[in-house]
Amino acid sequence: MLATIKDKDRKVLTDIGFFKADSIIDAMGESQAASAFLIDKSELENTINWARGVDVDNKNPESEQRNDIFGDPLHSRPVAIDYGNNDIRILIGTNAGFLHMFKDDDVNNEVKESWAFIPSVLFKIIKSLRKAESGKQYGMDGPISVYSKNESLNSDNVNDGIVDATKGDNVWAFAGMRRGGRNYYGFNITDPDNPKLKWTIQGGEGDFTKLGQTWSKPQVAFIKAFGDKPVLVFGGGYDTNKDTSSEADSVGNNIYIVDANTGTKLWSLLDNNNFKGKHSIAADITLLDSDYDGYIDRIYAADTGGDIWRINM
Repeated sequence: MLATIKDKDRKVLTDIGFFKADSIIDAMGESQAASAFLIDKSELENTINWARGVDVDNKNPESEQRNDIFGDPLHSRPVAIDYGNNDIRILIGTNAGFLHMFKDDDVNNEVKESWAFIPSVLFKIIKSLRKAESGKQYGMDGPISVYSKNESLNSDNVNDGIVDATKGDNVWAFAGMRRGGRNYYGFNITDPDNPKLKWTIQGGEGDFTKLGQTWSKPQVAFIKAFGDKPVLVFGGGYDTNKDTSSEADSVGNNIYIVDANTGTKLWSLLDNNNFKGKHSIAADITLLDSDYDGYIDRIYAADTGGDIWRINM
């Protein structure tokens, strides 16, 4: 599918602008960009074009595009979004480093790419992928969740189910990286053809120094303590210490609640220093609204040490 799209017709983005050689060099500088891709400056344009899907190595005699543009979605699961008016979109991440949105076109019986996004922290995997080096590379392989607020009314004062950004509707998406890294990314995808990066949560920095690899799905919730704004609840992530050891972890033994709109931390389990858990919380969190009032009042979490924790909100 992607191999049939000309490079000029693809919208490929990153967190520093368009994913094009000139844009990246303008944003980062040539030396810093080459360092981010782990390559020599002379290879920058070819490497970026290769990642965009251009067959710079002449391995596909039938097309100017590579046949293997779409990477493997090992753990990332596709999420379907209904914008109304027969506009169905699909989000999915892959280990080529990209988060893709596709449009399911029933009229023409085809699926088309709307856009793709690669964070700059994953530029480092492109060289290895291009050279087909041994060893597994991981990209945007984490969980995806969506928040949708569609309350606009049509001329008959009825909600017709069509997302309309001009009437205050919102669709936001949130994606983790799993083995690909320690970040979460928030997007405004109210206009599905023109996504905007809302925020980035960087594991290991600021309020998220204890955030490990982002395995846990950022689940949308409403909690009375934070009013009527949507929040995200997710586990502290995976500590690669557990690859070889069952001992206590240095990161991930936490649960975070953040503002879905800004990515700002609102609360974490370690804030009051009373939590004694020693193992990373990589799995999805279970949320419970025990009195059915629309607000979450209980959280359950399992950690990599075999413990189950209950938190009353």
